[in-house]
Amino acid sequence: MRKAIGATKTDILMQFLIEALIISIVAGLI
Repeated sequence: MRKAIGATKTDILMQFLIEALIISIVAGLI
């Protein structure tokens, strides 16, 4: 996962959670 320049820990955490959620949804559809 890429860390954007100037991104705060909160932004990085939110991105991680969103990606995890998307992966869970996609996995659930398969």
